[in-house]
Amino acid sequence: MKYISLHTLLPVCYLVFLSATLSGQTLEQATALFAEGKYQEAKVAFESVLQKSPNNASANYYYGATNFKLGDWATAEKYLKTAVTRRNNEALLTLGDLYFLSYRFDEAVTNYEKYQATLKKNPELYAFYQEKIDKAEMGKNMLRRVEEVKIIDSMVVDKSRFMDAYKLSASSGKILPFREFFNKADRNPMAAAFVTERGDRVIYTETTEDNGLDLFSKDKMVDSYGNETNLGTNINSSYDENFPFLLNDGVSLYFASNRESSLGGYDIYVTRYNIVGEQYLTPENVGMPFNSPYNDYMMAIDELNGVGWFASDRFQPENKVVIYVFIPNEEKNIIRSENVQHIRNMAKINRIADTWEPGDNYTALLNKIYSQQLVAEDKGDFTFVVADNLIYNKLPDFKNKTAKELFEKAQAIDKNISALEEQLDALRLEYSKANSSKKQQMSSNILKLERELNALYKQPDELYMKARNEEVRFLMKK
Repeated sequence: MKYISLHTLLPVCYLVFLSATLSGQTLEQATALFAEGKYQEAKVAFESVLQKSPNNASANYYYGATNFKLGDWATAEKYLKTAVTRRNNEALLTLGDLYFLSYRFDEAVTNYEKYQATLKKNPELYAFYQEKIDKAEMGKNMLRRVEEVKIIDSMVVDKSRFMDAYKLSASSGKILPFREFFNKADRNPMAAAFVTERGDRVIYTETTEDNGLDLFSKDKMVDSYGNETNLGTNINSSYDENFPFLLNDGVSLYFASNRESSLGGYDIYVTRYNIVGEQYLTPENVGMPFNSPYNDYMMAIDELNGVGWFASDRFQPENKVVIYVFIPNEEKNIIRSENVQHIRNMAKINRIADTWEPGDNYTALLNKIYSQQLVAEDKGDFTFVVADNLIYNKLPDFKNKTAKELFEKAQAIDKNISALEEQLDALRLEYSKANSSKKQQMSSNILKLERELNALYKQPDELYMKARNEEVRFLMKK
C-alpha cells in the first residue's frame, strides 16, 4: 500500500502551468514553499533547482523530503540517499523516518544512530532521538514475532464515524462513541464506550485532569448507570487509554494506548481481570500484524461468528482509517520464514489475500455478518427513546407535528456541530504548523468557532427533551 496525497491528483494542465511559473524559482523560494506545506508546488520548484544544480545537497534533501510527504517513497529514498552522500545530516533523520514507516527497522536504526552521533553537543536532543532508536529496535523485535492471521476483509472509512463499520452480533455487546452513549455532545468524538450484551455494564473513556484519557466502568442501576470505577493503574497510565472491548468471559479486556511500549501512536493491548487480586493484570501488546508504526485501535471479537475487527490508519489519509476483519486464532502462531520481505508484507497486511490458504473462501461468512447487521439497521434511521417500551426509528413514527419538528431541529443542530468541529480541527492543525504572525490572524477565527460551538452544544439535548415531552403528552391525550 502507498499513501497517495490528494495533491498528486491535480490536473495535468495545472502542473504544466505550475512548472512554467516556478521554473525560475531559487532554492530559498522552493524551501519556503516546503515550509508552508505546499508540497506539490515545492516539488515542481525543487525540480527546477535540481536541473540547474543536480549535486546540491540541500536541493536533494528537500526534494527527497517533499516526495516523502507526497507519498512517493521510492523517489524520496533515492534523493535522500544522494543528500546523505553530500553530508546533509537532516537527510539521515528523514531516511530513518521513511525506513521506520516502511517496516525497514534495521535501516531506520542505522540512520537514526548516524544522525544522533551528530548531536553529541546537545544532550537533550541526543536523548530525544534515542527514543526514535528505541522505537525502531522495538519494531525489529516485533517483526520477529509476526502472528499468522487470516484477514478476510478490509474497508476504508471516515475516521469520524469508524465505529459504524463494526458489524458485531448482538451477543458481542455494542461499541459506540462515548458522547453518543452518554448523550454528551461536548466530549471527545474519538472517546469510545463498550456496553455488554445484557446492558448491565459500560466501560468507557473519560478525560481526566492528570492522566489524559483513562478507562472507567459503570454498572446499570434502575434507570441509569452509576458506581463509577477507575480500571486501575495496571491499565491507566500517564498516557492515553481508549477503545475498550470486553470479551464474553467478562475478564478479557482489549484496549488501545499510546504508552511508551507502543510502537506507533496507539497500539492494541490485552489484559485479564484477576478475580483473586481484584485488579487487571499487566497488559500485553498484541504485536504485529495488529499493531504497526501507525495508530491501531478498537479490537473487537465477535465470538458468535468467530471473527474479529480492528482499525488502523496505516498508509491512510489523515481523515480515513482502514477496518480489518480477521479470524481470531485459538493459539498464537508465529510466521516462520527466512524471507524478510514476506514477513514485512504480512506485518503490513500488504494484501489480505496473501494471508489465506489455497481454496479459502470467506464469502458466506462475510455475507452472514453483513446481512445480519442489515436486518438490524433496516429498523430505521435513528434510535429515539420516547418511553420505556416505545422507540422511534423513522420520522413518520412521530404522531405529534410539534414533536417531529423539534426532533428535526435537534438533528440539524447536531449535524451543524459535527461540521463546525471538523472545521475547528482543521484550523487547529493549520494553526499548529503556522508561523507566529499567521497564528495571530487565525486565533480570532478559532476563538469564534469555539464560542459558536459552546453555544450550540446544549441545544440538541434540550430540543430532544422537548420533543419527547410533546410526543408523550400527545399520546397520553389520545
